[in-house]
Order: sequence, then structure tokens, then C-alpha cells
Amino acid sequence: GFYNEVIRSLWNYVSLKLNIDPENLSKDNIQEKLLAQNVNEETAKEYIEVIKSCEMALYSSIERNQMQQDFDSAKELIIKLEDVL
Repeated sequence: GFYNEVIRSLWNYVSLKLNIDPENLSKDNIQEKLLAQNVNEETAKEYIEVIKSCEMALYSSIERNQMQQDFDSAKELIIKLEDVL
């Protein structure tokens, strides 16, 4: 449940901020749109990496430390993006 919520939050955040229809969301599309909005390339890559990390965690066993780390990374990235978007 935890990772489903984190992933859904990350997808919904960029969908709303970048005006992308949810059915058109993809990692490539997100990265492209973030860069078009003058988001730092490193931040755009980090955003995609957090999504990938959360997706992997859905299908593998993870440690509680990893959950906290993924949550903290997602939160930090959203804070960074709020300054730009």
C-alpha cells in the first residue's frame, strides 16, 4: 500500500502541475515536460529514478529503511519542483 500511494502521488503531482492527462503520463513524457519547464536536468532525472525505485519495491522485498529513504526523496523532489513550477 505504501508504494502504491507514493507512486500515485508522484504521478498525480506532475499530471496536475504540468497539465498532462493521466492517460498520457509516461516516464519519458514527464522528463520531457519537466525539462521544458526549466527544471534542472538532475532534478528531472531524480524524479524518474524515485518513480522507478518505488515501482521496483512493489515487486520485491524491501527494508523499512528503504521505504523511509524513498519517501524522503519523493518529498524533497516535490519541494524542489514547487520552487520551479
